[in-house]
Order: sequence, then structure tokens, then C-alpha cells
Amino acid sequence: MKKQILTLALAATVITGGITMAQAAPCKVGGPVKAPVEQKKPETCSLPRKEMKQNLTPEQRKAMMEKRIEEFNKALGLSDEQIAKAKEIRTKGHEKMKPLMEKKKVKMDEIRAVMADDNMLVKVQDKKIETLRGELKVIDQDIRQLRRDNEKEFQAILTDEQKAKYAQIKEDGRKHFREHHRPQNPESFGHRPPVKDHRYRPMPEKQ
Repeated sequence: MKKQILTLALAATVITGGITMAQAAPCKVGGPVKAPVEQKKPETCSLPRKEMKQNLTPEQRKAMMEKRIEEFNKALGLSDEQIAKAKEIRTKGHEKMKPLMEKKKVKMDEIRAVMADDNMLVKVQDKKIETLRGELKVIDQDIRQLRRDNEKEFQAILTDEQKAKYAQIKEDGRKHFREHHRPQNPESFGHRPPVKDHRYRPMPEKQ
């Protein structure tokens, strides 16, 4: 039951143009996992999440996402008309989200490049990083606003009962996200060099 709720919660992020919130997923979704009596923890994939994604072909990713969307639609009890409208909202949201995510990736790569530049003076490096973080913050604000807009547009096609179900699915997804997600953003990057870094140039001695 918990795995089914998780799958639906992940599907909910598709509607709002979000990114999957699971940090680690069971190897098998649905159905009991056969294990020895003494085994208390459910079996999970041993591959890192990044490696799991790399092992999937584009066709497999598409099939997985379509399955989640189908389960999500079924859980909410969407009509054929609602499903068609939701797909339209989802497609439009993805088209708007794609350039924003590409801009964010470029900005993150720029920040990493500055941090990795050992030939740059620390004060100059910090100033560049501060500027890039400000630009990244604006992009993140645009992403959040787009998700809010998609969310509002999607909920507008739901009945009151469906809205209640959707709210529960979202809450389950947030709970799993908080339990398993470790934030990774420029603020968490340690870019300060050692005290004896050559970029800390001493002041010239007075004659």
C-alpha cells in the first residue's frame, strides 16, 4: 500500500512540471517482496540513483512515466475529458519548464567552474559566485512560479472530492521527500580554500 501511495505521489509531480521527489526507490513496485523471515527491511536497489537513471533507455523512462500518470489518473478518478485536459496542461507546462531547467543547469555549471578555478583570487571568486547565485535565485523563482501556475490550472479541472484526494497524494509525496531528499544547491558547496591558499596574497611590506 505504501509503495502504491509513493508511486502516485511521484506521478503528481508530473502534473505541476516538477521533478521526481524520490531519492531512492524500491527495486520492485507493487506486490510483496519475498524475503527470509529474519529480514526486516524491504529489499532496495543497490545501484545509486544516478546510475539507475543512466541504465534506463529513453523508451523505458517514457514507459515508466506513462505508467505513473495512468495510476495517478486512476487514483483521482479522472474522466476522459479531465485526462485529456490534464495532458494538455502537462505538455504546456513541460514546454515552458524545459528552457528554465536548461538555464539553471548552465548557471550551476558556471558556479562549479568558478569554484574549481584555483588561479582566481578568493575575493574575485566570491564576488563571481555571489553574482551567479543571485542569477540562479531569479531562475528558481521563475520555476516555482511556473509550478504554481500549473498547479492552479490543474486543480481548476478537479471536483471537490478529487481535490481532496490530490491534496493527500501531495502530502504523502512531501513526507517521503523530506525523509529521503538531501538538498544539493550552490549554498551547500564548500568553495572556501585552505588558509594557506596561494590566492591569499600577502600585503607588500612597507619600505
